[in-house]
Amino acid sequence: MGGGIPRQISRVLPWALCVGVMIGALAASQAAIASEAVPGYAPMAAPNFFPVPVPVPVPASATAAAVLTVLPQPLPVPRAKPAYVAPVAPTAAVLSAASYGMSEAPRGDALLERVMLDAHNDERAALGLPLLAWDTALAVDAGRYAAEMAQTGVYHHSQKSTRAIPSGENLWMGPRRLYGYEVMVGAFLEERKIFRNDAKLPDFSTTGYWQDVAHYTQMIWRGTQKVGCAVGDGAHYEYLVCRYFPAGNAYGKGPFDADEMMLPAPISAQPARLAVNGSGTR
Repeated sequence: MGGGIPRQISRVLPWALCVGVMIGALAASQAAIASEAVPGYAPMAAPNFFPVPVPVPVPASATAAAVLTVLPQPLPVPRAKPAYVAPVAPTAAVLSAASYGMSEAPRGDALLERVMLDAHNDERAALGLPLLAWDTALAVDAGRYAAEMAQTGVYHHSQKSTRAIPSGENLWMGPRRLYGYEVMVGAFLEERKIFRNDAKLPDFSTTGYWQDVAHYTQMIWRGTQKVGCAVGDGAHYEYLVCRYFPAGNAYGKGPFDADEMMLPAPISAQPARLAVNGSGTR
């Protein structure tokens, strides 16, 4: 990936909270991603982790993963993976990309928009789905929450009531400036390997746990029209937040289902910078 990361490192995707394997035993326990199901009725927080990635060291060759979800209240939760209480805050500091002897991954508003939109639309085009438009209002709203996580160091889904625009949400967390944007969104795309394209939520994962593919299904949800993403840059970690309108992952539906109705698109706010500086402020 960009920014001088060696080929062998760029191939390692971050964990799918969703959480990815990093450099060495310490780095392997420090990246994460998260998605949610967004049905039409009130959800309740029910995060699930398997296994808990922090602070237990994991060998660099091992595959560690964890999922953070918001479940619809009537939806029965498959139980074989141990529950863990959110929110989750990293318990150990990690080193920056420079500390590993590597150049920092490139950053910038225009680059973020291009990489995220291309990754989403390339996948949707390959599946014959309508392409997404970048929405500044969603990106600005995502930026507020990314900045909050960068400042507090607490990684979990935002409360729906705090979102300026009703929307779905995908999250990723990893060591500061170590991974390129392509690796971040690539962690979501990686879930296509276990996606059942002939099934509905909650049965569209070959693992038996719909949470395992919820990031990918939100990316390709037919009814979703717009996306906006932002990155919050903290002292040790950075946080990617992607917001989707209308939200996908509706219970009893699949990502390819025909739209029952098309909601009006949100009114975009005035253009604003998405980058968050190292202090966690905009």
